Amino acid sequence: MYKDMNGNDFRGFSNDKQRKFYRITRAIKIGNIIATVILLIFIIQYLIGVN
Repeated sequence: MYKDMNGNDFRGFSNDKQRKFYRITRAIKIGNIIATVILLIFIIQYLIGVN
């Protein structure tokens, strides 16, 4: 599942680094979802306000 450019398995790396990286990517994904929802709410409010 975890493969780098050379096809090496990430299980060779320290689990701590892998866990940290996974946590960061998950946080970014959650952040993007929240940002998208907020943007949609603002756009809807703007459209309702104009109409």
